[in-house]
Amino acid sequence: MRVRRGEDTRRVRWTEDAGTFVWSFGPDKGEKLAADPEWAADQVASAFGIGSGRESR
Repeated sequence: MRVRRGEDTRRVRWTEDAGTFVWSFGPDKGEKLAADPEWAADQVASAFGIGSGRESR
């Protein structure tokens, strides 16, 4: 999945080997995210500076 906010573009993918989501492109490439999709989404939002109660526009 490609995610973008402004000029910041990153990619996240599921890896069966690790059994979790992993950054596949961007400054955190290779780092693992949570296996739970909702937790991983929170981690992705945090990486883009989007905290609870804030929206991406």
